[in-house]
Amino acid sequence: MKIFYDQVPVGGKLRMFGSGDGRPATNFRRWRNYAWRSVEPEGQTKAKEWTPEKAARLKNLVDKAHKDGYWIRFYTLDGDPFPATHGWSPDYNFGTLEAAQIRWRACIEAGVDFVATDQFEAFTEFLKHSQRKPR
Repeated sequence: MKIFYDQVPVGGKLRMFGSGDGRPATNFRRWRNYAWRSVEPEGQTKAKEWTPEKAARLKNLVDKAHKDGYWIRFYTLDGDPFPATHGWSPDYNFGTLEAAQIRWRACIEAGVDFVATDQFEAFTEFLKHSQRKPR
């Protein structure tokens, strides 16, 4: 998150690269891409309280990806009570901004490299006010 957020200027060039699929990391295969169900199997719409067990599951996935030389990305962490009004998928929605922010914070604390969200303005503000900066 830090590289794209802090170091690539708006309108700057991004080089595209692919997601890892179990093979070793290479210059092309640079990240692992996970649905949030890897952390909370019930998915965003049925997710309950954030627990230490969920935090440990998240941290284990992050640590494994980093050990293997990958960045790690999770999708899609939204928190809007009316996602359809924006054209967003309700399947990736925790239902409230507060519930999404709990997961955003957990991702930052675990060292997640990329977080996908349709609420990028809210996420940007959240990052600006976070005590711990992303990697």
